Amino acid sequence: MAACLGIRSAKTVRRHFRAELNRGGPEANARVAQTLYQMAISGKCSQATIYWMKTRVGWRDREPVEPTPIERTPFLVVMDKEAA
Repeated sequence: MAACLGIRSAKTVRRHFRAELNRGGPEANARVAQTLYQMAISGKCSQATIYWMKTRVGWRDREPVEPTPIERTPFLVVMDKEAA
């Protein structure tokens, strides 16, 4: 960055532009997050919606689970002749 600004020392850049350097990363992240949010709520980009739900809401991909058969015991009704 120092070379792009025509400054020989990165230390000088940090000394004179500390506030801008500290603010730059979070501002960039906020703008990308806003763009992702807009894409997710627009309904036009399902990948953005899925990504948002996974990272912000906790959705997870799961392997499909095959149902296991349940063994049931036979159901018998015994009628008492006297009760009928």
